[in-house]
Amino acid sequence: MVYQRLIEAEHARAAREFGAFYSSVLGGIVTEPGLMVLHIDDHMVHRGHGVFDVVALCGGTLYQLEEHIARFTVAAEAAGIPLPMPTSDIKRVLLDTAAASMKLNGHVQFWVTPGRGGLGLSTSECTQPALYVLCTAEFAESDEFVRVDGWKAAVSPVEPPAAYFAILKSASYLQNVLVQLEAEGRGYDVGLYVDEEDNVLGGPTANLAIITQDYNFVYAPFDRAPTGITVNTLAELIPEVEPLVGLSSGSPAPASVCTCCVIA
Repeated sequence: MVYQRLIEAEHARAAREFGAFYSSVLGGIVTEPGLMVLHIDDHMVHRGHGVFDVVALCGGTLYQLEEHIARFTVAAEAAGIPLPMPTSDIKRVLLDTAAASMKLNGHVQFWVTPGRGGLGLSTSECTQPALYVLCTAEFAESDEFVRVDGWKAAVSPVEPPAAYFAILKSASYLQNVLVQLEAEGRGYDVGLYVDEEDNVLGGPTANLAIITQDYNFVYAPFDRAPTGITVNTLAELIPEVEPLVGLSSGSPAPASVCTCCVIA
């Protein structure tokens, strides 16, 4: 009866796109979305205490896997969460979960938490840290989305997180959710954080980069946002294609006039 309810309660998107899920608590991988669950006494569930990262799965390869694991490790340390296993084993789990999903393109998202406890605030009662990994198929864009039209963005009235928390990819996403809801409520696709001096910091789940009218690639510094692996990669690649597209790579700096905005 319980198993049947788990299966019947699956979201249509989960049934369509969720390929495989690893849980260190369960000690293995499942491919049935209805079984991809966390316990209510996990510190990430009842306290929002957890960090995560996401790796793109492209043609069966996890793109820039080492960089994402490195950022994940730094975030876990800053959040006071010990890793449940060496990073080499985490890498193996990510690869195995991607393989079990039978997906060639998509995303692998992974979390580390202090683990299960007694619903207290302190992690001292948590038995052992937990690792969760989910591999999904590439998200299908809605029919009305036309890539060349881009997204409509608006400055959000929601205050950005403090610098210490802003640089972490934390499971505590309340502010980001409120930014998105507020933007959608006004007919926009995404909201943008601004600081006390009205400098644009980025979106709730993405960095913001700009191509200026004189073809410089600029972006906000990472002191109020997680280090953007994709943005850094773009900055590295632009000099290589300069003869073709006429772009030059600039250091992180504000830009008041632009011909193109990139949210990555």
